[in-house]
Amino acid sequence: MDERAERGQKYLDLPEQFKTLVECWPYTHVCFADFSDFTGQAMGPGRLRNLVNLGQGPKAIFNIGKKNCIDKIDAAWWLWKHTQKINKKEN
Repeated sequence: MDERAERGQKYLDLPEQFKTLVECWPYTHVCFADFSDFTGQAMGPGRLRNLVNLGQGPKAIFNIGKKNCIDKIDAAWWLWKHTQKINKKEN
């Protein structure tokens, strides 16, 4: 499956709350510096960077200039999966 089709499938599989994140974000990507705005202050850029350094962050990172970015669908998908992982640990 090509990258575009895979992203489309990820979007379809997202719960409504996470689809809203994608639909409301005005850009095709999310810079790490803007991650707290994307998540509604649920996770900041520092925490995201720490998770990436630990190997637990999103994998599809690219650079725009000197900024680390991730596609907005990939960001919502990763955030959803990360949230599920945290909820399993708490239960």
